[in-house]
Amino acid sequence: MKGLFILLCLVQWSVSDVTGPYRLPTKCEVCKIFVHELKDRLVKLNEKKEVLRLGQGLDESKKKAVSYEKSELKLIEAIHEPHICDEIKKYNVHAERIGSLRYAKGMSETMSTLHGLKNKGVKVELGIPDELWDAPNAEIGQMTRECYTMVEDHEESIEDWYFGDQTQDLLTYLCRDTVLEGEEQECLNEKWTGVERVDSSSDKKTSTRLKGEL
Repeated sequence: MKGLFILLCLVQWSVSDVTGPYRLPTKCEVCKIFVHELKDRLVKLNEKKEVLRLGQGLDESKKKAVSYEKSELKLIEAIHEPHICDEIKKYNVHAERIGSLRYAKGMSETMSTLHGLKNKGVKVELGIPDELWDAPNAEIGQMTRECYTMVEDHEESIEDWYFGDQTQDLLTYLCRDTVLEGEEQECLNEKWTGVERVDSSSDKKTSTRLKGEL
């Protein structure tokens, strides 16, 4: 196969086959991924066991001791250092998956296959320069921008959950009951188990839908 020139259109592969037809991410998908990333970052920050001492002056004994666990500093670090929405730039479009599951970190199966062919010496033509193969998808860029807007619009709700009862499920509190109240929420129930794939032969979606998060 070495040196073989493959026109992807002959096997019905093109840029749109790799990423799927371009579509705007839904509000549901943006909120779901934001919550996933925020919860993940909060867990990582929980490794800090320090106690903060707040107040003016140099006398530590006169400063108020505050646990880092539910401090304002922790929330600021979780959302802004770096901004939580920038994590979405690490996502890719997995066109072989249904619904919100098309957005995930790591290389998609299709792109992995194409890179594998290229590494074996097969000349693969995708219609774009090779250096752009792994460039951020336009959908991912749009989702990142919408995430920034969502955080700004619902900052107070995020703070209410954080400083309040964190035993409440954040996906329910923020997405179901606040951001998506009265709107489409189906994506919140989609969970990747390995079988939720687009049926390319019939162009119909087949899936097993389970409650859960990304």
